[in-house]
Amino acid sequence: MTTSLYSENATLAKAIALRESGQLPASLSLLHVACDENPMNSTAWHQLGIGYVRAGKIDHARQCLLRAAEISPDSIEITSHLANIFVLKKDMDAAIEQARKLVTLNPDAAETHLFIGNLYASRAQLDDALHCVRAAIERAPAMVTAY
Repeated sequence: MTTSLYSENATLAKAIALRESGQLPASLSLLHVACDENPMNSTAWHQLGIGYVRAGKIDHARQCLLRAAEISPDSIEITSHLANIFVLKKDMDAAIEQARKLVTLNPDAAETHLFIGNLYASRAQLDDALHCVRAAIERAPAMVTAY
């Protein structure tokens, strides 16, 4: 492990610890430093987005998560958080787009099929919603929430 990578990981760990201990402004400052020092660090951008969600700054969170997704387009966790941001922003088209990507990234995840089904249902696209709920039940027959 290089010194630079160790330093980045230590900075991220410290920022996350600060956030989890309730020191959100200090965490956000440290995460900004991490993003500035390595603009290609998707984890730093992702964590900064999570911090902004906790701070109630959803537009800032969206921008950070979009940057993280641009760097790591195959990250299930980043894509999932981005989909949830779009739900918070009430941008159902973008939320469905991210949910479809989640299904592509992990087609066996019943929760993802149920999530996109709920998004379709919120838009009264009931045939699409039913298809997704059936896919969820097919993958996890014991998942009570799908019924």
